[in-house]
Amino acid sequence: MIWEFEYHDSKGLDALCQIRNTLYSNPYDQYLSENIILNAGIKGFVYEDKTMPQAGLMLYHSDVIIEHQKVVFFGYFDALNFDAGKLIVHYVIDYCKANFPNTILVGPVNGSTWGNYRLPLNAFESLFPGDIVGIDYYPELFKDLGFEVFCKYSTHIQSVLIPDSSMPANGCTIEYLNKSEIMSRMKEIYDLSLEAFKTAPLFQAINFIHFEAKYNQNLKYLDTKFMPFVMDENSKIVAYLLAYPAYDKEALVIKTLARKSGRQFAGLGKLLANELVNKAIDSGYTKIYHALMNQSNVSKVLSRNISGTPCKTYAVFKHQL
Repeated sequence: MIWEFEYHDSKGLDALCQIRNTLYSNPYDQYLSENIILNAGIKGFVYEDKTMPQAGLMLYHSDVIIEHQKVVFFGYFDALNFDAGKLIVHYVIDYCKANFPNTILVGPVNGSTWGNYRLPLNAFESLFPGDIVGIDYYPELFKDLGFEVFCKYSTHIQSVLIPDSSMPANGCTIEYLNKSEIMSRMKEIYDLSLEAFKTAPLFQAINFIHFEAKYNQNLKYLDTKFMPFVMDENSKIVAYLLAYPAYDKEALVIKTLARKSGRQFAGLGKLLANELVNKAIDSGYTKIYHALMNQSNVSKVLSRNISGTPCKTYAVFKHQL
């Protein structure tokens, strides 16, 4: 039986969490119903047999346009088996054709790209906190239903760490802020982040209140010695890097690397990446993951240039309705 639920309905959200938490034992990979993104939600769907929920997902509005067509996101997809997953996704395709004709169904995207998104194509287990997990039959399931890859991503691993003594130019400096200082400059970080990521596929702006809440929630668990900032001559933030330890405590994970646009800021990404290499060596780490990079953007080129090699690939899929 397939049942629909309003996006804020606790029974439906609990069912999505039950499916997810049955599949994945690592707490980092599990869901809590209160953390499921509800903003822009349309409706949820669950396939249930006689004993328990077997598959489910959520639909979301978006303001993304692809090839002059509106986009509806699907997210929080999981299925305990191939057939259950195929059944629920096929049902949702039909629902979207009836309710959102001439649009494109895109996902997995949990609400927006400020939440978790992408689907692993290999290495389905989590490599580090914040990595994307999946089941090996998910890619085949979507391809069987007529989905195409819209965008590919990859995580690279840098296993040779060489100290670097490069220094900032044009009056810039590398600085480390404590958590109180970071919180007091959140508007600068917000503005820079929106500018840096506005050309990314599926980008949607996030309001400052939601950005601040999300950042502060993560900041509680981060070590600021792995969060260098580049300041210009006026002490304004022009680039930043956010990294944290992986599970094995032998590797760091670069999750975010952003800089202001403009030729005068070229090279700051490499500068920050090399700064993290120095910090990693000093702290006893031997590897660095460059996480979840768009395969067509500058971060992938940067990672390759500093010896990062691909270790996991991901995709976002699309379906013409």
